[in-house]
Amino acid sequence: MHRRGGRTWSCRHGCGSAVHDAVRQLTQAKRIGRVVLDRLFLYVSTDTTIADAQQAQRRQWLEARPPGVLLPALTVIIEVLLDVIHDAHAQADPRAVAARLEARGFVVTPAQVEEVFRHHGLEKKTAGSPSPRSRR
Repeated sequence: MHRRGGRTWSCRHGCGSAVHDAVRQLTQAKRIGRVVLDRLFLYVSTDTTIADAQQAQRRQWLEARPPGVLLPALTVIIEVLLDVIHDAHAQADPRAVAARLEARGFVVTPAQVEEVFRHHGLEKKTAGSPSPRSRR
């Protein structure tokens, strides 16, 4: 998840060994920091001001998430994001995305897709609210 001043990333549902190795190496080299938040590792900036902001943002997200709705497995999260990127012209409705992924063999609920959208800041845009890119 990109945010101004750094990146925030967590490995909730297990990551491939190549990703795990890369993250471990970055942590050992002190190029990224690691904190425990809600019984999970949260990888943050080594700049303490940025890391504090990243932790505050994650705490806010954890408090705001609906009870009982968890993010799907990392592979499904990636597929949700790829679906949104590849089908930018298609409807970014959680039900539609879940249906497209189900047709490709993935198991994900519309509520989980909505949680992925919320987690990554992919709110629906209304006709009167252009994206920041269109204002450039």
